[in-house]
Amino acid sequence: MSLLTTLRGQRSGDSSASDKSLASATALAPANSPSVSRILRARRSLHIDCSSDHRCLRAGSRFEAGEVVLVLEGLLSDTPSRYSVQVGADLHVQPAPGIPEDSVRAAWRFLNHSCQPNAAFRGPVLTALTAIDPGDEITFDYNTTEAVMAEPFTCRCGHCGGRVIGGYSNLASADRKRLAGTVASYLVERQTRSS
Repeated sequence: MSLLTTLRGQRSGDSSASDKSLASATALAPANSPSVSRILRARRSLHIDCSSDHRCLRAGSRFEAGEVVLVLEGLLSDTPSRYSVQVGADLHVQPAPGIPEDSVRAAWRFLNHSCQPNAAFRGPVLTALTAIDPGDEITFDYNTTEAVMAEPFTCRCGHCGGRVIGGYSNLASADRKRLAGTVASYLVERQTRSS
């Protein structure tokens, strides 16, 4: 079951980067992809919190370490944006138009960065790194998925002292080592090729 679609307006015979991205998307899903029932259960266990200036995604029920938290739904693009999540070397998931912002299908748009996250992406699948209790904010480290941030920012997670989050390519060697095990393989491969 693919929850990702290509950008509208692409011709079926066009061999552009978008078609390349679509071909790559089928390789994104690991052999042990979450079942539809696991995806639906995860959706029911999420709460979008817009009660303050700090809009975020919270757990509505407990997630155990290794459990699927959500699966990205949206449009595939070869261009990053402020609201996209990188899921391949040149592949990003963009929010799909027409899905209401408060829909659980769009919940991933409310995932905030943390330098000590409780979840991590493997392709389009977000899994819990640690147990996440009801009411806890669900976070991931943007540097583990993004080569270069479309809009770098100063971190406010409270764990790092306010460093600039600019993507994996902009990290110092020590920071890359710290992320080993949670960073996406396409970022490590890209960095290895450019070194």
